[in-house]
Amino acid sequence: MSGIEKQVVASALKASGGFLSILLSGRINELRSWAHDRELRSKLSNDKFKCVIKGYLMNLSGQVNEITSIAFPQRKLLMSDAYEPLNLYFYCGSSDQEKLIACEDIVNSNARNFVIIDDAGMGKSTFSKFLVSRILLTSHKVPVLFELRKINFDLSLEDNLAANLDEPGKPFDRNLFYKMLREGLLYIVLDGFDEVELEKQNDLAQQIFTLSSVIKSGNIVLTIRPQDSIPHILNAISLRFKSFTTDQVASLLDRYDTVADTDIGKRLMPEIERIPEKFIESPLLVSLIYRTYGVNNTVSEKITTFYDEVFNALYKGHDLVNKNGYIRQKKSQLDFESFRKLLRALSFYMMVQKKSSFVNENEAISFVDKAIELCDVSPNTSRNYLDDLLVSVPLMQRDGSEIKFIHKTVLEYFAAEYIVLNKSSEAMVQRLFSSNLFPALRKVFDFVYELNADLYDSAITLKLAELTLQQEKSNSDVSSAISTMLLFRNAKIGFWKESEYAAVNEEFSAFPSLNEACLIKTPYKSISYTYAVYKGERYFLAIAHGFNGLNHHSIAEEAITTTLKWRGEEIDTLDCFREIYDIIGESVWVDMNSNMFDSIVHGRSYIMRLVKNATRIGRFNAGNSIRVLCPEKAKEVIEKVNRRKRHDDDIMSLLSL
Repeated sequence: MSGIEKQVVASALKASGGFLSILLSGRINELRSWAHDRELRSKLSNDKFKCVIKGYLMNLSGQVNEITSIAFPQRKLLMSDAYEPLNLYFYCGSSDQEKLIACEDIVNSNARNFVIIDDAGMGKSTFSKFLVSRILLTSHKVPVLFELRKINFDLSLEDNLAANLDEPGKPFDRNLFYKMLREGLLYIVLDGFDEVELEKQNDLAQQIFTLSSVIKSGNIVLTIRPQDSIPHILNAISLRFKSFTTDQVASLLDRYDTVADTDIGKRLMPEIERIPEKFIESPLLVSLIYRTYGVNNTVSEKITTFYDEVFNALYKGHDLVNKNGYIRQKKSQLDFESFRKLLRALSFYMMVQKKSSFVNENEAISFVDKAIELCDVSPNTSRNYLDDLLVSVPLMQRDGSEIKFIHKTVLEYFAAEYIVLNKSSEAMVQRLFSSNLFPALRKVFDFVYELNADLYDSAITLKLAELTLQQEKSNSDVSSAISTMLLFRNAKIGFWKESEYAAVNEEFSAFPSLNEACLIKTPYKSISYTYAVYKGERYFLAIAHGFNGLNHHSIAEEAITTTLKWRGEEIDTLDCFREIYDIIGESVWVDMNSNMFDSIVHGRSYIMRLVKNATRIGRFNAGNSIRVLCPEKAKEVIEKVNRRKRHDDDIMSLLSL
């Protein structure tokens, strides 16, 4: 972003008071001209309605203009002062085809919805606020920002959204809301799908799909961490954030220096240029580095150390803004180690209970009570311990009545500490890895690996390595890719004539394409597909796939796989699909095995593309490459774990002498 663009953004974000009031009044007047329904236009002209909408928009603008940062716990920062705009892109099949998309393109798109999929700490929630601020200032639409973890499942998703416009004791006209929604006058930003309870995600995903089907134009943005189950939204483009550039890091550090009235960022920047890129790829990591460097003038070589040092700094009262230089009195009267021990237990209990925040203080205290039982640490009262987490050691913050950690990764880090330090840590890791809780624990396992790689390998990587050696031997690139997919997924392949599955049939489940929905009865919920032309007719070549019960984690997968590259050229001839057709036939799902396509030549790229989409190993596979099982690496893992166990046995033998 250029210097001029930054000035424009900053000026827009600081819009307030009379200017903002006039601006929003103009936006409200524009609504009527965009409405097609006669009754809706009439209601939009009502002065009472205008007053309600204007009040809502003024309140919303105040909410999205403030953000928090782990660099400055307990302090609300102006978006214009502390937010470094992120770059988004959508992936087009190869690394040299990444296409950047501007925030304004998202705001002004009337034909697309957007799903932002990225890892913890990339700034999805803050970007959601930034996006809403841009909608407020540059669009005629009324934005609705909804944090999905707060959803009330006793109500429909639409009713949850409508409640945002309610005044105290005066519900907003629901019929009017639904008309505005369907007419495309509302812009819905749904933040944090991954924070919804796992057992309720399928229900919510269906509601989001339904919502996307009733809106006339693209008006939905959804943010989510990478996971197996991602809601399907009609006409949606999947986006990711580009990693921070050095220029963006420098700009963010400069912003923080201005906020704190210090030179920490200026002193830190020369260090930034010498550390690995993974340490500065996200706003969260840069904030952690800034905070820890401001306390001890060093940059750690491990990400987990940042969280350790943040706790140390907050417990000891180091404040980058106020610089008061004294240790805050702990109302709970717990010393350093006891306070942290209880924090670990609380974080772990929250994770296994699928809680990322508390609806109110009473719920938070009840969780502290349970954590006390888990770790046998006794503060003078649970309420005082909670107060300490909010004030003296401010790792938590209030958001209205809700209480949550300053960032979800703080919760995940201390939950990982609890697991690693537990006397039955290996058994606990194995059980958690195999449980239905695992999809919500991926970041926790990232921290487990960095805290104790030996424990992680013994409990997780070893099992995957052993299973790798049990797979059928692969004779080609295609069979290697299929073998990899089949380790983690059940899968069938089919060749379907488009003309026979273009009409609605209640027996069939939806099979969406970019422009239409083909209806094919599917054995599994997820589908990867491509179009084919065979004998002059259009076909769908598809792989249907589903979870086979084996959880997977990117660090373990990387340890037992290697990168395979293949030719990206696709030869669009009859021979491309005749080879595949001869193997699987037409209009039937066929069980896949690793050797069934060894003989194909021209259709290889199509099969590899489908398998790549179904496999989803790692953050994402780039370009014409895919991660495939590597027996040699699996053997190395097994030998490494066994060698460590032999060393442990030798030590125990020495101790028994």
